[in-house]
Amino acid sequence: MSSFVHSSWSKTAVSPVMVGLTGAFVVASAVVSAMYGFIGSGIGLLGGAVLCAFLSVVRVHVDQRGLTVEFGLLPWPRKRVPLGEIRTAGHREVRALREFGGWGYRIKSSATGVVQRSGEALTLTLVSGREFVVTVSDAPQGAAVLNRLLGNRV
Repeated sequence: MSSFVHSSWSKTAVSPVMVGLTGAFVVASAVVSAMYGFIGSGIGLLGGAVLCAFLSVVRVHVDQRGLTVEFGLLPWPRKRVPLGEIRTAGHREVRALREFGGWGYRIKSSATGVVQRSGEALTLTLVSGREFVVTVSDAPQGAAVLNRLLGNRV
């Protein structure tokens, strides 16, 4: 009989910046289409709106496999961090511009992150020594579940 604890945690995070960009692209598409009297003239801007809308939502899951971040409303693209690559989990406040230079999937020398907004973030210290962060509410609970799962690895 296994002593492995089956725990999970899941949250959805929305980026206010990406939602705002979605609206701006829709308005710009309508203005350009009205100016030129042809709906096709704003199609590129409308495509930008669709892309921003898709990227404005992420779903974060923690379970016995590790951490999974799904972008948009589909199960892909996704970022997975297997439990075996995680040393420990924690939480902290993240400043999107100051620490990561903006929003979205961000890579810097010591860390990688899915930064939807400034604020509360789930943080992973990886076996490699790098940090992975994802801004999401209720990060302390996500960290607790991950640490419980890490403590029960065989």
